[in-house]
Amino acid sequence: MSISTHAVIESILAGESAATDYSAEVLAEACATLNSAYRQGSPIVDDATYDQVFIAGLASLAPDHAFLREVEAEVLDTNSPTVRHATPMLSTQKCYEVADIERYLDTCEREADKLGLMEFERLYMVQPKLDGLAANDDSVRLVTRGNGLAGYDVTHVLERGMQVDGHRGQGRGEMVVDQAFFEANLGKGTQFDMDHPRNFVAGFVSADSVKDHHRLALMNGALRFVPFATLPKEVVTADELRAQWKALFVSLPERVPYLTDGIVVRVVHPDLMDALGATSNHERGVMAIKQKGEVATTTVAGIRLTTGRTGRVVPTLLIEPVELSGATISKATAHTATNLTAKGLGAGAVVVIERAGEVIPRLVEVVTPAERVMEVTHCPSCDEPVQMEGEHAVCPNVLECPAQAENRLRHWFATLGTADLFGPKTVAKLVDNGCTDLLSVYQLDAPAFEAMGFGPGQSENLVAQLSRSRREPVEDWRFLAALGIRHLGRGDARKLLQVLRLEALSSVTPEQIAAVAGFGTLTAEAIATTLTERWGEIEQLLLLGIPLERTGAAASAENVTKSSGVLTNERVVFTGTMVHGKRSDMEAHARQLGAEVQSGVNGKTTLLVAGAKAGSKMAKAEANNTKAGRVVTRILSEDEYLSMIVETEAA
Repeated sequence: MSISTHAVIESILAGESAATDYSAEVLAEACATLNSAYRQGSPIVDDATYDQVFIAGLASLAPDHAFLREVEAEVLDTNSPTVRHATPMLSTQKCYEVADIERYLDTCEREADKLGLMEFERLYMVQPKLDGLAANDDSVRLVTRGNGLAGYDVTHVLERGMQVDGHRGQGRGEMVVDQAFFEANLGKGTQFDMDHPRNFVAGFVSADSVKDHHRLALMNGALRFVPFATLPKEVVTADELRAQWKALFVSLPERVPYLTDGIVVRVVHPDLMDALGATSNHERGVMAIKQKGEVATTTVAGIRLTTGRTGRVVPTLLIEPVELSGATISKATAHTATNLTAKGLGAGAVVVIERAGEVIPRLVEVVTPAERVMEVTHCPSCDEPVQMEGEHAVCPNVLECPAQAENRLRHWFATLGTADLFGPKTVAKLVDNGCTDLLSVYQLDAPAFEAMGFGPGQSENLVAQLSRSRREPVEDWRFLAALGIRHLGRGDARKLLQVLRLEALSSVTPEQIAAVAGFGTLTAEAIATTLTERWGEIEQLLLLGIPLERTGAAASAENVTKSSGVLTNERVVFTGTMVHGKRSDMEAHARQLGAEVQSGVNGKTTLLVAGAKAGSKMAKAEANNTKAGRVVTRILSEDEYLSMIVETEAA
């Protein structure tokens, strides 16, 4: 996971930003990262958070985004060959609310009406949903779900001793480990101290050889492939499902000795299943009912307000400590300033919170409002009266607010990525000493740093890093994004500079920005206003001499070299671990050579550069080629790619 993706995920989970604050591509990359971590057995967030915060946010930004249409890939660190499925193994649509169940049933019943099915033919099969690795057993090969179109041939796990419930050839199921055995012999507190059953199963399937902990599980028959056909089931009508789903949610998982994460509902009648059909992501006749995160009732002890980089004042509930999912929770996000007044929040309010993520829980409902509701009227950092922007209270004191200054400096160095050592403690000390803007930071020498309380060696190192950041080249869009302008993150900065030169932004109008795809009228006006207000500062930063690599339509002769055009008309994706340089540097170089660099593989991708441990993107490219019956996406190793560049330049 890249630092930027980590930062996006952590910011959303901490309530410092909303999923919809980011571009669709940035949020899709976060979703891909979270899905990959879950599939490999090391989940970063719980299912409810992934579905209701990240996936829902992406659906809000871009309902037709490719990530939402694709099967959530099972990525394994394995050299096993890939095999195309006879029929696609799709994802399963998920629901958490009664309203979702009603929508599913309404869809099924409408289709049943069209088919003229009798009441006794309108049945639904309910089974426990196993939390393992999906695979299909055709009696010859065991193949993982992979990207839905093709998966890894892992028949070797059966040869090593993984047992099959029932008999071979029963089709789809999941590879799992006995839950009680795992907890007693492999889990936390044992000699192996493993975190999660799925992690253990993924490790066994991917391993080149059988390790001691694998052997222990095999000897005890704990590693198993469980075909769905062998799972316990209940067959119910639509009305029975409405009335009994909560009871089934508890009783069915108790009938299997494996880790589960909900129940699965499937229409029984084959004609109805066919009529409902499927999207590219899921079968419409199948639905997984899942549970939200664990909830608890507690009392608000107080509310802490913090001001972020963009001036938004974020409220956090300080609550009487409660136990949730094995952790002691003492705070929860209240989301926005208007939420405080709308829901009657303040000290003494009785609230229900949910652990929706690993970082900070969220408010679900207010049971008893506070007698004195908190209103956000002033910035907690500089005491400036706030202004309301939609649901958010915003500090307008952009240049002099200490909190905004501190977060802005941290954002600059983190986004630019060419200067180390400027972490939270260093930046906080700078701001405490009155150094609140970038230009003043770049004017500091070693004695000035020492006067602020930094040691002699540390001061010299900080000066050296500042010099480095003025010397190392960065993309112009990264420079623009590092300024921390509201509504202008990495993705949108790149979009803007595909059309306009950076220097042209000194006099850019809202209309010019709104004319760029992806920018709305209100956003364009806010960006144009901020650029005008801060252009003097931006101009001085440009005079620091940071070498900028021009992108898009703004590219100029300074970037045109003998090798320009080598990758013209190529749509390139880089994946895996690179050994000859950072992936971001390779992407920047590819753009200089005329390529359009993509974040994910799609039908238009012409070239995939695969480093070590390439996973789902490589599988997607291979599946595209197989589906087309020809090479749509060339797949090159890092060395093959670099050799091609050198040979083409020399031609």
